[in-house]
Amino acid sequence: LPTSSTNNNKFFALLGEIGGSYYLTDGEASIYVGGGVSPRILALGDDAVVGLAPYLQGGVMLFRSSSTRIFADFRVAQNVIGMQTTSERLVSYDCTVPVTRSDDKAFPTELWFSVGMGF
Repeated sequence: LPTSSTNNNKFFALLGEIGGSYYLTDGEASIYVGGGVSPRILALGDDAVVGLAPYLQGGVMLFRSSSTRIFADFRVAQNVIGMQTTSERLVSYDCTVPVTRSDDKAFPTELWFSVGMGF
């Protein structure tokens, strides 16, 4: 997104998910665990990288037998394809996520917490 101080701060992310979960309880409020993989394309300015992040998740689903459900979910994803660009902007993380570096590539660990409603 452009700002008044820079001319090339465009950010784009395209994420996908393939995975599944297993309910540990049978009640209306059910705890679940699961996992999957998330392929992604990230771009900042003129640089772009392709990534892949397997993840584990756990959470609780409310109103499980209803057509409208409410959930709370926690997820940990680890990028397994190193992120590197010519400008080093995508690997120069200045945020709170842990980043492992190897051969000038970054392998960020992502922590997600989400609350939502499903139909």
